[in-house]
Amino acid sequence: MDDARAASRAPRLLLIAYHYPPRQTIASHRTEAFARHLRDLGWDVRIVTSALGGADDAHVFRVPHIRRRDRLRRRRVDAFDATVSAVPVGGQTRIRRVVSVIRREFFDYPDREGGWARSIAAVTPAALSPWTPDLILASGPPFSTFVAARRLASRLGAPWIADYRDEWTYGWYYERTGLRRRMDRWLEHRVIDSARAVLGTSTILTAELAQQFGKPAYEIRNGFEVLPPEDIIESQESASPLRLVYTGELNPTKRDPRPLFRALRELDLGPEDIQVDFYGATSAGLTSIVAEQGVGALVRLHARVPTEEAIRIQASADVLLLLTWDDPRDSGYYAAKLFEYLAARRPILMLGYASGVAANLLRERQAGFVSTDPQAISQFIAAELNGKRSRGRRPPLPKSTYHGLSRREQSRRLDLVLRHHLTHSDLLDLPTSQSIGDST
Repeated sequence: MDDARAASRAPRLLLIAYHYPPRQTIASHRTEAFARHLRDLGWDVRIVTSALGGADDAHVFRVPHIRRRDRLRRRRVDAFDATVSAVPVGGQTRIRRVVSVIRREFFDYPDREGGWARSIAAVTPAALSPWTPDLILASGPPFSTFVAARRLASRLGAPWIADYRDEWTYGWYYERTGLRRRMDRWLEHRVIDSARAVLGTSTILTAELAQQFGKPAYEIRNGFEVLPPEDIIESQESASPLRLVYTGELNPTKRDPRPLFRALRELDLGPEDIQVDFYGATSAGLTSIVAEQGVGALVRLHARVPTEEAIRIQASADVLLLLTWDDPRDSGYYAAKLFEYLAARRPILMLGYASGVAANLLRERQAGFVSTDPQAISQFIAAELNGKRSRGRRPPLPKSTYHGLSRREQSRRLDLVLRHHLTHSDLLDLPTSQSIGDST
């Protein structure tokens, strides 16, 4: 289509996202919000995603997960699994570790969704015809979406942009070794070399992407979707114990609650003084740590709750608990729930790396306290408890606490980037989230 005709209609965006509703993941919330808010901003958005767990509609095309040749390859692996199952239990764990490494190093290229990504390039143009995109946005991981975007961009003559929710071969969690690592690093550079721009979820990750690939790079954070009911936020109820709340899954290996539990032991408090509620974090590892630290009377573990209920629970807390990894390698990552926490306008107690983007954001917004020192944590809790006893529940934090951090606002930033790169390959001087603002 020529430029004059393209200018007379809404710009067309093809979003390639393995994670998309009805999947309930942080990644699917991000991609669904992009699609919905960009439509509100005037884009004609079509989505290509996995066929697992959903059906096609007018805007969503779901590609089967595995091609025939991949199924044949999987059958060989499954047959090997069946052989392993005949081994005595004591030897199965070691063998399965070896099998896992073999799969990762030799079968899954560039990742476990590689077959799905090849299907995208093969079937998407015909399925979307006569509709063709003006721009392609691919969100990873899985990073096979980037490979698919590169192929489709070449076939359809449309530029594409890479949305890095996490790093690929430069990330600390990248597990491949030796030759496979070199192959993946080569592939990443080859694929991204064809992209018009890249997106990261924090200033640190965005700067690293710009340095690694020499491409225009933009920070598009995650964010909160809705605000809690105002009556819950403003409630001044003060008769109950001080209530700390954590929502979401928890891997206590890296997100360690022990400093908090040690602080509670130092304070020698009872359940009439304080309660710590974990919603969704019911792993055996957490249960074991609670028993080990002797705080079972103060800690309650609840099953996962729907997002709407979690938002109400967050707003009703006295203090929100944020557990992150206390390691410099985590410095560039925001826990996704941080944005919901800020929208709840309750003080946040963060245990994690004190010099990372998450800790810096809390300090900038004057929204909480960051430490892994049990003594410092105990002082913070004692101050909150004494404040509630003497003055009632703390008033909510100001609305400026969440200014510019909604998914709608981040999608506005994305809209500016996409419209610029429809026709330009140079770097857009994108305003900060705070300077754009948010009217909610």
